[in-house]
Amino acid sequence: MSGSCGGSYSGSGYGALNSCGSCWFGQWNSGHDTATLLVAAWLQATKPKGGGEITMDLTSSGGGRDEKNTIIGGSSRNPGKKNGYPDLMYWANDGTVYIWDSKTMGNEEKKGKKGKKEIDNYVKQLKKQLGDKWEVKPGFAFDPVSGPD
Repeated sequence: MSGSCGGSYSGSGYGALNSCGSCWFGQWNSGHDTATLLVAAWLQATKPKGGGEITMDLTSSGGGRDEKNTIIGGSSRNPGKKNGYPDLMYWANDGTVYIWDSKTMGNEEKKGKKGKKEIDNYVKQLKKQLGDKWEVKPGFAFDPVSGPD
């Protein structure tokens, strides 16, 4: 995928981390997309679950969205009726798709419930969309990391 942010994302995974200037020094919410980019870089570097393709939605900072991140009926506001766009998806070589959605820190209880609800809907709707081609799961946990918000 080539996004409007100038970064390139190939079918083999995440491409050029430093070429997406608007994502790093963004127009609206660069911290959100920077977090997504850093997780994508970690996935590319460590290749968990046997490696795979990484797709992202970086539109929070004016970047691009991989078409694979369009989930029919995946909207958190209108589940089943409008499309949703998770921030990060990992299409692992073992036939599993993992889905994450970035949230800012603060009020973890409220955001945690909202985030879980969003991910559960993404999983449900993507399973419908893909059928038996892929197993769809919420993204796996990472070691806790925090920084400026």
